[in-house]
This record gives sequence, structure tokens and C-alpha cells, in this order.
Amino acid sequence: MVLTERCRLKGRTKTCRLKNDIYDLLCPMSERMGYFHLHPEHSHSKNKSPNFIFRTLVANADIKKNSFSDRQIQHLRSYISFNCRKKGKPSDETGKFLNKIISRGFGLLTLLDLEGVYKPALPQTLGKNLALLRYVGLRRTFLKKIPESVVHIPCMETLDLKHTLITSLPISIWKAKNLRHLYMHGIYFEIETFGYEFPTNLQTLCGLMIGDNSPTINWLKRFKDLWKLGLICHTESINQIVYWISQMTGLRSLRLKSVNDSSKPSSLHIPITISGIPNTLTNLYLVGEMSLFGEIFFVPNLRVLTLSASQLTHDPMPILKGLEHLIVLRLFANSYSGKEITCGTCGFPQLQVLKLWMLMELSKWTIKEGAMPALRELEIRHCEKLEKPIGLEEVTTLEKLTLTSMDKDFVDEIKRSVGQNVDDVENHWNFPLFVSSFHPFNFHVNLFVFHYV
Repeated sequence: MVLTERCRLKGRTKTCRLKNDIYDLLCPMSERMGYFHLHPEHSHSKNKSPNFIFRTLVANADIKKNSFSDRQIQHLRSYISFNCRKKGKPSDETGKFLNKIISRGFGLLTLLDLEGVYKPALPQTLGKNLALLRYVGLRRTFLKKIPESVVHIPCMETLDLKHTLITSLPISIWKAKNLRHLYMHGIYFEIETFGYEFPTNLQTLCGLMIGDNSPTINWLKRFKDLWKLGLICHTESINQIVYWISQMTGLRSLRLKSVNDSSKPSSLHIPITISGIPNTLTNLYLVGEMSLFGEIFFVPNLRVLTLSASQLTHDPMPILKGLEHLIVLRLFANSYSGKEITCGTCGFPQLQVLKLWMLMELSKWTIKEGAMPALRELEIRHCEKLEKPIGLEEVTTLEKLTLTSMDKDFVDEIKRSVGQNVDDVENHWNFPLFVSSFHPFNFHVNLFVFHYV
């Protein structure tokens, strides 16, 4: 009945779907029973207006004033909108619908997900009247601020403000005792006193900006049980931050970017005296120039590694192949400034995904016998000097090969090298390429995707 759509790297199911015929059978039945409602009316619905009470509302269009009666939404628990009107007028209808819920006293909403909705008009009393909210998702909404009442929601566990224009939050956010996951986008807190209360169960803290020798560093030391951490740090604060991170015992994912006074990637110096990044770490994303590289070798359980703006001058592959559990390796723009890389014999035994982006000086890539025996996906993007990789044809496990903005002669040679049993798709369009999540580049792109059959 249920098919796996996407798998995680270790084989566990990430997303799934129903078979078409099963979906066609169960979807209208579930709607009639009031489990959820799709707005505007789903193709399965025969009536223009539903006559049942539903608990989950999924909208991909504007909700008009009289779309639903009080009876239909009085027990609403989840509101999810996919009404993505990019660069259009602000979504006032979202605010009007939420106001209707609030004014009628229907305060049972526990999940509000407006990801991608363009500037939704949020009621100022949102947090006061929807006290049971546990999940507030405002990612990619282009909002510049949120109602202050949101940070006072007593039951809130997740607040997602990633990829918004919000640059500040009230310091009272740390009074949210049940807060577990906080996603921000470069937000800086002026913390002058360390006696402030804070959520003791916080597991995710992403997008926090740390200034030059900021007192925030001392305050951060209170968080000892974080699982996922993402920081943008002034280069003068890196040493203290790294030392604090090295004392953590349960950290699993770390994203660390070093910036200078102009907010551009800067030196990411990890002191050699530090014993190392926590052994529990499985996902590491570093943005900034690294003069020392060997410290990464001391993260034995690392599965996902991403480097950007590292400006490494020596081939990193001989060191990285020592990460026996590495599954994903992404070398993004300016992570390596040398001309050659070599994947040694039998190196990278578990690597499944490799991405090489904008390595502008790279011209030669050698893959020795038995290297990357589990590689399934390879992407090479805008490495303009790169010649055909030596030994690529020996990597027989490849399922997907993507070449973006590469020379046509290079593409043709790759096609001849890997054989004829491929489906290739060529597309031409303009789009913003994010070398890291902070620096977009625009240029014309040629994308070639080969799916091995």
C-alpha cells in the first residue's frame, strides 16, 4: 500500500506515498470522515463546500472570508498552506483566516505551517489566543518581523524562521520553557545579563549570530544538551566557540561559519590544542578559510561533511579517506584551490554522494582502483578547468551523474567514458546558484543529468 519515495543515506525511509489507486480510494474517504480537507476543493470532492468538521486544513490557494463555517473549523488542529505567491502582494487572506479562528474562540490549533507563503499577515494576538501551538513554521515567508506574542506561546516546541528577513527577536524567546527547536537566519541577540531564564530542553539552535567577543558566548555555555547547532561567528570569537563546542557530549550536527567585519567568509581557525570536535558528531558544515585541516580527521563517526570557502591548498582527499563512515562529501566554492585531487586505492569505503562545486583551479582528478566502491551520486558543478576524471569509468555503482555548467566537450567525453546505457537530460536556464547559503551567484547554467540503468 505504501511506497518509499526517498530514502535516507542509511536506507531508512525519508518520504513515502500511496499507490495511485489506493490514494484515489482513501483520499475522498478520509476527507468525508473529517481527517483533513484540501482547499480549494480536491478533485475527489463532489460538493463545492464541505459539510463536515475537519481537524487538518491544507490550502494551496487563498481562503476567502466565507469559505468555511464556524462549525467546520471549530476543532481545527493543523493549518498548512502551500499558497506560494512569490513576489506578489502580501497574503492578507492568511491573516484574516487566522483572525476568524481567534475571534471565534477556536484556540485548538497546534500546528501552523506557512512555509513559502509570501508575507502572511499574522495577527498581533496570534500567540495569546492560540496558546496550544506547538509548531510555528514561517520559513521562506519574506517576513521582516513577527508578532511579539509568538515568542510567548507557552506550548511552543518549534519556531522556524529560516530564510526570512527577520533580523531580531525579543530576548523573551528564551522564556519559552518547552522550546526544543529554534531555526533562525542570522539573528543577533544583545544579551547584557546572564541571569536570564532559558529553555533547558533546547535541542536545535540554528542561525544565531555571534559578534566580536560577544558576551553571548558566556551565555551559550548554559546549553549543554544541544543536538544540532548552527552559528555565524565573527572570526575573533571562533576560538572561544570551538572550545565550547569541544566540551559538548551529545552534539550530532554542526554548521559553523566564520565572518569578518564585512560579513564575508573569514579565517576559521581551530586551535591545535583543542582535543577535537565531539565524537558524537555525524554532520559537519564549515564555511571559512582553514589553515589547519588535520583536526577533521579526529571526528571518527562523521557521515556528512561539507566545506565551503576553506581555500585549502593541499589535496584534502588523503586525509578525508580516513573517515571510514563518511557517506556524503560536498566540496563547495573555493573549498580547495589546488589543481589536483586523488582518491586513493580503496579509499572512501562508504561514500555514496560526492559533490564538487566551483573548484576553479581543479584540472586533474584521479580515482585509484577500488576507491569509492559505494558511490551512487556524483555532481560536478562549474569546475571549468577540470579534465575527464581518470578512473571514473571504473566506478560501477553510480546511479546518478549530474554535470552543471560544464564544457560541452567535457560532457561528451564523460558520456563516451561511462557507456551508452544512460538517460541524459539537458536543460538551459538562469537561476541563482548558492555556493553557500550566504553567497548567491547568477550565471547561465548547462545541466546534464545521467541516470544509470
